[in-house]
Amino acid sequence: LTCSALQYTIPNRKPSFLQGYTYPYAKPNGTTLKAKIDWQNDILAVLKDEVGLRKALLSAAEIEYRYIVDSFDTYWQFGKEIKNELSLLAKEKELCFAILNFPSVSSLCKDKIFVSKGIFNVNRVVENVKLPSESNGASFCAFYTPLKFSDGYVDTIVPSAGLVSNLFIGKYNGRAPYSIIAGPNYSNIQYAQLVGPDYHYSQDELHVIEPFGVNCMVYRPSFGTFINANQTAKQTPKSALSAINVRELVIYLQDEIGKILQSYQWEFNNPTTREAIKSRAD
Repeated sequence: LTCSALQYTIPNRKPSFLQGYTYPYAKPNGTTLKAKIDWQNDILAVLKDEVGLRKALLSAAEIEYRYIVDSFDTYWQFGKEIKNELSLLAKEKELCFAILNFPSVSSLCKDKIFVSKGIFNVNRVVENVKLPSESNGASFCAFYTPLKFSDGYVDTIVPSAGLVSNLFIGKYNGRAPYSIIAGPNYSNIQYAQLVGPDYHYSQDELHVIEPFGVNCMVYRPSFGTFINANQTAKQTPKSALSAINVRELVIYLQDEIGKILQSYQWEFNNPTTREAIKSRAD
């Protein structure tokens, strides 16, 4: 976890350069899957356990950010909610949404629990993978399936959250902040050496995994690779906040009205002030 270098200016003095700080985590202690999972859990635990870093990330006065972008592979672990450290951070920040990576089919198939008669069984994913609970920020996050890249010789499965976040930032800057990022018109992903999704879910499989709370990458001739769903991890019970764009709309309204209210701090609570606030909100 690396914090970028900062510059600050003291009145009547030259700017001073502050060296960036890297949290001292070593590489995984080994190359096994368990070693990688333990290493990743160790890093993510900082977001729950380390008071200083957590308090700074949750302080509106110290730092402002709109999205949390997952940069790790995601691995299934029995009985554990996947990436709930990041979804909880987004929930507690409130004005923030987490774009997270769903496990690849190839990594799931390493465990026999997801294989039936030698074939990947999507129903077992729904039965055994745990998405974040509502108390851990289910409506403040969305999961996206990985992508496959190739240099012509070697295929590589790549977590998609980074490329998905580009679409969200583009939408935020170019359209309504609460517009939907899904479908071939607004979520098409084009990138050098991109082959397509890590796994081509059939239509029947999509009808199982997407209502579970997963946004699948799909490939369609003439359209290319794009996001096929608009689901937060909150699908049980189903509500308006089960849709990503609705959660983004709530965040947008809270953020904008919060800024309006801040500008009236210590103003008299009288009809003139209240009418001014209402007019600006409208």
